[in-house]
Amino acid sequence: NYIWGWEMNRVARDLIADAGGKVLGERYLRIGETDVSRLIAEIRATRPNFILNNLIGTSSYAFLAAYRDLGDEDAAFSPEVCPVISCNLTEGELPAIGESGKGHLSVGPYFAPRPAAFASSFEASAYASVQVMADVLSRDPDAGQAEFSKTFAERRFSTRLGPIAIDAHSQHATLPVIIGRIADGFFEVVSREDEVAPDPYLSRYDPAKTFGRPRLRVVS
Repeated sequence: NYIWGWEMNRVARDLIADAGGKVLGERYLRIGETDVSRLIAEIRATRPNFILNNLIGTSSYAFLAAYRDLGDEDAAFSPEVCPVISCNLTEGELPAIGESGKGHLSVGPYFAPRPAAFASSFEASAYASVQVMADVLSRDPDAGQAEFSKTFAERRFSTRLGPIAIDAHSQHATLPVIIGRIADGFFEVVSREDEVAPDPYLSRYDPAKTFGRPRLRVVS
C-alpha cells in the first residue's frame, strides 16, 4: 500500500477500460503483510480473467503460494486460464517463490538468458547506466548536466538492455518491454517489443491508436 502500487493500478484501470474490460477488484496490503485470505476469497468469488499483482517481497510470495492452492482446488485459477501478471518479479526472487510461481508472468526490460550474464533486470539496468555514462564521458570528459541533457536528446546508446535513448521531455528511458513466463528457475520470453518510448503518466497515450476507435451502435 504505497505510491507505486496505486500508480500502477491507475494506469491499468485506464487501459483496461479502453480495451473494453472491467476491473472486478482492487486491494492493497501493508508492505510485508502475508495474510492474503481476503484477496483469495474475492478472487474466488469474482473469477477474473487475469490478476495484476503489485505486491512486493514476502507479501507477493504469500499471495502466489495461496493462489497456487486455489488453482489446485479449481482449474479456473490455473496459470493457463487465469494468470498472475507482475511488473516487478525478477530472477533473484524465483527461489523464494518456488513452484508457486510456475506458469505465471512478469514484465520487465530484461530477463536473463541461460547461462545468465546478469541475475536480474536491476543488475542489467545498472550496467546499462554505467555504459551510457562512460560513453558520454569518453567523448567529453568534462561534461556537466547541460552537456549530458544535450547528448541524451541527440543520441541512442548500445547497452546490455539493447538500444536505448533518454527522452528529452520526460527524462525517462526508451526500453524494451518483455513478458516472461516463470519456468524452472528462469523466465521463458513469450513477448518482446524493443525500444518502447516512455510514457510514465500516459500523457501521450492515445486510446484510439492503441485499441481503435469505438464503433457506434445503432439502436431503435
